[in-house]
Amino acid sequence: MHSSLADAAAALARAGEAVDAAAWRGAEAVGIGVDDAGDIRAVCIVYGGEIVYERVAAGLQLLPQDQHDDVIRVCRFQAWSSWRAQRAGAVAMTP
Repeated sequence: MHSSLADAAAALARAGEAVDAAAWRGAEAVGIGVDDAGDIRAVCIVYGGEIVYERVAAGLQLLPQDQHDDVIRVCRFQAWSSWRAQRAGAVAMTP
């Protein structure tokens, strides 16, 4: 009986650690999307399930509207994809 209780306690501890790790990933996930890592002109940041920052350089405003919109959509897609991957644990993170 004693080993069954110890096994149950160990299983409960492992389950608690898994829940804590999942909560940490969800709370700390940050998704970032940029148009060009070498020459950033647009950036989008997702935190807590919402876009918390989005900026576009003035030069991008000169693009035709459809191209401008495409750049914004790509940044948003990258940011959301990165955020979701972190929440799912697909991206290695260090606390």
